[in-house]
Amino acid sequence: HYANAAGIGKHPACNRAKSAAKTAMQDNLSSIGSRGYTRTPPVRVWHRIHRVAAFLTARKQEHVHVMGLRFQFNLVLTVVFLLGLGVSGVVSYQLLQTNAREEAVRTAQFMIETAQSVRGYTVEQIRPELAPRLETTFLPQTVPAYAATTVLSDLPGHSEYVYKEATLNPTNPIDRATDWEADIVNVFRRDENLKTVSGVRQTPTGPSLYIASPLRISSEACLQCHSTPAAAPASMIEAYGTANGFGWKLNEVIGAQVVSVPM
Repeated sequence: HYANAAGIGKHPACNRAKSAAKTAMQDNLSSIGSRGYTRTPPVRVWHRIHRVAAFLTARKQEHVHVMGLRFQFNLVLTVVFLLGLGVSGVVSYQLLQTNAREEAVRTAQFMIETAQSVRGYTVEQIRPELAPRLETTFLPQTVPAYAATTVLSDLPGHSEYVYKEATLNPTNPIDRATDWEADIVNVFRRDENLKTVSGVRQTPTGPSLYIASPLRISSEACLQCHSTPAAAPASMIEAYGTANGFGWKLNEVIGAQVVSVPM
């Protein structure tokens, strides 16, 4: 009864003690009945039970204490693990974002360099061959901006990248710079030593990374079509009129090569 009240009645050692006590009591009772005396006084039996119960109670308290320490230790380990997991997740996300941005910048710069090569090839190789036909038929293939935009629009594996030659005073209205593109062009016009501008802007579909380089008139061949309407081919005047795309000067920044990609 004492063991059950202490909450240790089901302990194996307590069961053994209770079994031994029960056996001793039965022996005592049988001895009393047959011989009139007891081999083991009942007080001594209960004293043994009391010591066993006290021992088991102390063991239980020690067990509870150990379990409490184990729970606290496991709780601390769990908290540390969750904190480490959260920190590692944030760091990994930032690293992935940084790597993705660096890769996008490298790809955009490669596209700009490719466009510059296409422009040079068009001016030096394509236009001289087709120049005689321009008096009667306008050929967009002789226009560097058209050639570069067409080549990069069909670049395999980079359909999310958009290339544009944003121009302040273009011949073709499709190349006219928007407000934010015009701001970039003016930055290049104010600083002739600036080679690249990059940043992130918000769009209706989310953030977009852009890389821009200045579009400078470095060849007098460009002025054959963009100096004055009188010097331009008649076929170009017939196609686009005389309102736009003239008055350009050598070494002037007239626009910017802009590559945009969603983040």
